[in-house]
Amino acid sequence: MEILFKLLRFLVSVGTCASFLPSLKLIFERRRHFELFVGFFQLMSAVAYSAGDALGTERILLVPVGDWHQVSDIMTSTYLCLLGIHLLGLRSEDHLHALRYAAFGLSWIAKLADGWGNVTFEAAVFATFLMPPAILAFQRFLSGPLVPIWPPPGPPPSVTAFLDRKLAYDVTVAPKIGFGVFAGLVFFGLELFLDSELRVFNALAKCAFGGVTYYAWRFLPCYDKAEEIPMFR
Repeated sequence: MEILFKLLRFLVSVGTCASFLPSLKLIFERRRHFELFVGFFQLMSAVAYSAGDALGTERILLVPVGDWHQVSDIMTSTYLCLLGIHLLGLRSEDHLHALRYAAFGLSWIAKLADGWGNVTFEAAVFATFLMPPAILAFQRFLSGPLVPIWPPPGPPPSVTAFLDRKLAYDVTVAPKIGFGVFAGLVFFGLELFLDSELRVFNALAKCAFGGVTYYAWRFLPCYDKAEEIPMFR
């Protein structure tokens, strides 16, 4: 029975990691090379950690399972920050490159600084990269333009230029993103509260967040690249 339970937990925990494959396919089609590297590494480390944790092994693929856990956390944090950078709708490749490397470096340092018992620095990194696109979406769908209601003497010119851009949001996927985030947080909260041995709710949360990443990448086009992969002739 114990072997069957471990096998079932392995299938549930590792199999649900596949929910991130559609977003990886979309990133590949959009030729976002660094995002593809981070997304693939995030998926690989999540699979390695999930497999080692489910099977109860100390090492997998030559690396201790605990280290795979840390790598998975760092790459997941980086992946979320890269998604936030994408949702800024920037056109300058130089600015995008600088932000991508900053996201990777800061996510790495924040995880090492926080360790396992704290999330203070990681939360600060998330706020840095996720709040600006959230503000853009807020003014687009809820508040209307923020520049006219900014307290006197108004925002700096750089902030005005940032907020005044017209971004081509795909409004059809917005409800799917919102529902996915809500469902993922509910399932994750249930897992923390119930601490199920099979970790079913954690698996369901991964599926929900996998769907969120796919629709979030679709939420905006890539302004710095064409959508299609050029055909070889």
